[in-house]
Amino acid sequence: MSEKPTLLDQERRSLRSVMNFATQLEGGGAQMVAAQLCSGFLELGFESSLLSFLYEKRSFELPGPKPSILVSQKPGLLGLPKLILRIFQLLRQHRPDVVLSHSVYTNLFVLPIAVLLRIPHRITVQHNETQDVSPLFQWFYALFHLLRINTHTVFVSDASYESYLRHYRCFERDSSVVKNLISIDWRSADPAVAGLVQLEPEERLLFAVGRLSRQKNHAVLVEAMKRVQGCKLVIAGEGELRPMLESQIREAGLEKSVILAGEIPREKIVALFGICDLFVMPSLYEGRSLAMLEAIQAGCSIVASRIPSFEEVLDSCSNDVAFFDLESPEDLAAKLQEAVASLPAWKAIPQRTQSLEERAAESGKAVNVQLCRSYCQNIGWSSCSA
Repeated sequence: MSEKPTLLDQERRSLRSVMNFATQLEGGGAQMVAAQLCSGFLELGFESSLLSFLYEKRSFELPGPKPSILVSQKPGLLGLPKLILRIFQLLRQHRPDVVLSHSVYTNLFVLPIAVLLRIPHRITVQHNETQDVSPLFQWFYALFHLLRINTHTVFVSDASYESYLRHYRCFERDSSVVKNLISIDWRSADPAVAGLVQLEPEERLLFAVGRLSRQKNHAVLVEAMKRVQGCKLVIAGEGELRPMLESQIREAGLEKSVILAGEIPREKIVALFGICDLFVMPSLYEGRSLAMLEAIQAGCSIVASRIPSFEEVLDSCSNDVAFFDLESPEDLAAKLQEAVASLPAWKAIPQRTQSLEERAAESGKAVNVQLCRSYCQNIGWSSCSA
């Protein structure tokens, strides 16, 4: 019987077990990357697991193995000791070689316990720029890095890394940038999404995806739709700003042209990428948006806010791209109308869903293993050896 694969770090230590921790309090991007890494290490033959603090019960589905849920709702002050004890018991029982932490609460709870148990590799993954993190938590991240409570920090984009480096010089060492990757599995696309869309003849489909929060800037997009003719907008995502956006849509008389689809299954998200005419991303800030990477891979024409992380990924892509002033719904409306005017001939929904079937026959390979290898290389582990 052959031995399990190992990673060899710079000190030639053998590493075989990896545990990912994430929460659902943040957006889906951190969860998705944690799941990709878990699946990738499993594909490579390692012991790998994904654990989640499920603070919010949502329909978001992760690819690959399902996470172990540590707590089903946000614990109160009296519930924290129980949660911390459970994490301690899990880590003491499994004694992983590597702990990967993807979010605020996992950083605060998991990493100090990992230090106590002398787990050698404690990796923090920063998925956002500093604008999306409170100054207090930024200070904690810097302190943890400085004191080596985490042994390495991975940033998912140059924009994310540079935003932290401007404030905390300690990230000049023991840090690296590993850019998120994504691969769309068109075989999973659900053609029944057509029932959600219901396009009128010659009507163009605009698609946006993201949590209904201030960061995603959907209010500017809805305001812009008052000036856009011949288009229907579908926004996939849920969040605390739903009541405000619903009121804004009603007051503008946009009930038929703006659809808040809520949290919809992954299969419908994939289908919408395949059948939309234009992908819109009006975010105020992002780390490295997986939704944007999917739009690029899907070949969508894109209208996006001009922010550093979007410029980073869009300036070198071959898609048709237009940037707008993120504070100006008038500029966004103008860019949307210009983009729509330059689109190819209109297709009815049956023709669009037929193209999904054609894409499924040529569906690309997953990038999970490639992402794992990028982490290994940047953190200082060698390639996997049998």
